[in-house]
Amino acid sequence: MSEATFRTQHRTYQSLGYTQDPSLDGKYIGNQAAIERFGGRDVVQLRHTKEDSTVIRAKRQKKGDASIVEGEGAYLGPWARYQGDDIAYEQAEAVADQELASDEEWVEEGVVDTPLPPPPKHATGYNDDSSIAENTEFHGSSERDYQGRTYMHIPQDLDIDLLKETGSIQNY
Repeated sequence: MSEATFRTQHRTYQSLGYTQDPSLDGKYIGNQAAIERFGGRDVVQLRHTKEDSTVIRAKRQKKGDASIVEGEGAYLGPWARYQGDDIAYEQAEAVADQELASDEEWVEEGVVDTPLPPPPKHATGYNDDSSIAENTEFHGSSERDYQGRTYMHIPQDLDIDLLKETGSIQNY
């Protein structure tokens, strides 16, 4: 089975609930009702009909006039929403825009702020282990190259002067 076939069948199972059984030719496993409904097609083969596409496009808001920036008939372009889309979002936004009375306080619903206990000392990895001393070891044949430069040498053959004072060059 190729990688593309595997990914297609995996996506089909994730989105539609069924897939072809690779061990049995032509057999399907998963949601039998979905197999009947979609005719056993995978997500690549499953396309909208022209009528379905027309109905979906009709639900889209008009793109608007590019000369109008804000207000009625403003340009929405590719960001135009579908009618009926994000109804819950718009309702939540309307509730959030309501002003609170002078004696009310904004309270997040469903959010309980409980501080977590600190993790145990052995789980953090921050223990002070002084038995192991950190050290470095050079494994090359010599610390300088044939011109006497170390790995910390500032390059001189570039068109940029790296020895200038920090902040002396104006960047845009």
